[in-house]
Amino acid sequence: MSYFGKILVGCMITYFVFGLTGQALPASFNHFGHGGPIKSLTAFPQRSLLISTSFDYSGLVWSIEDMNEVGHLIGHDAAVNIATFSPDGKYLATGSDDSQILLWELDKLVDGKIPSSIILQEHTAKVVDLTFSNDGSKLLSAGWDHVVRIWDVKSRKQLGILQGHEGPVNAVEFSKDNKHVFTAGYDGTIRHWELSKRKFLRTIVDNGWGVNVMVVSETADLLIYGTTNGLMRIESLQSGDILLENFDEGVPISALKYYPQRKKIVFGTMKGRVIIYDMTVMRIEKDFLAVHGPIWDLEYIPQKNSLIVAGLDDYMTEWMLGSFNTNYFLEKTSPRRFESDAD
Repeated sequence: MSYFGKILVGCMITYFVFGLTGQALPASFNHFGHGGPIKSLTAFPQRSLLISTSFDYSGLVWSIEDMNEVGHLIGHDAAVNIATFSPDGKYLATGSDDSQILLWELDKLVDGKIPSSIILQEHTAKVVDLTFSNDGSKLLSAGWDHVVRIWDVKSRKQLGILQGHEGPVNAVEFSKDNKHVFTAGYDGTIRHWELSKRKFLRTIVDNGWGVNVMVVSETADLLIYGTTNGLMRIESLQSGDILLENFDEGVPISALKYYPQRKKIVFGTMKGRVIIYDMTVMRIEKDFLAVHGPIWDLEYIPQKNSLIVAGLDDYMTEWMLGSFNTNYFLEKTSPRRFESDAD
């Protein structure tokens, strides 16, 4: 027997024991709660919280330590694509296929009740990325209506837009000083803007293929991005020199996270592959197949040395990274709980 499982408090925990080779196989944990595929994962380490959002129109707040549910978000009218915490932990913002942004007070989310939210509504297409300024006073939203919208958090009013991408905008980030903005879109460009004047400054990257995911770190001088044609690139933000690059031809890159304190960069692909870079030695640390189908998002949990992955399943899969080296590939599984055998 290569593995055994048990179900405890709504969470399936699968332990992989020694295989025929005598070597330990990877350990993974499945965390249930949603009623459909999971679209995004965002951790807030300061309060040991994780938010997951789903195609089931909802979000769940989890305690990272024990992965128990501590809050439930209901308010969107379509799939929830993204969630982000304000730096001070006061607010949580969510964006959806319903074109709306909902602003939630975090303290009210974790008291066991379903709280009300404040609606920010100016987008005319789905909202796919959100980011707060360092001081929490402003919120940027990226939408498939080809614009980035700038919001004042206190007044809940739109302050302006950044317009110039020739297609959906997939990612947005503030600069460290909150005076500039970086955006990435399906037109294959990563752009640099001056926030106060709503002014386009320059195109940093013109890839030719759409840019799905992007991270900017001015402190580490890094620009990290993944594209629709399978390019994973880490380059110097200042010089543009390529530091590391990988190419999974024809497989879109669908997830990306950067952990500066741990010096880790994690990519996920539309075919379930995870690649973890260790930036201390500038090489791949792990490369494995984590789920069947797309990885919509992922989150590294340092205190557990684990990686939580979200995809087409209606549960999150948590991989214990210390339980295997690399190049692990899943066995074929039976249909998902919401799929029929005929499918």
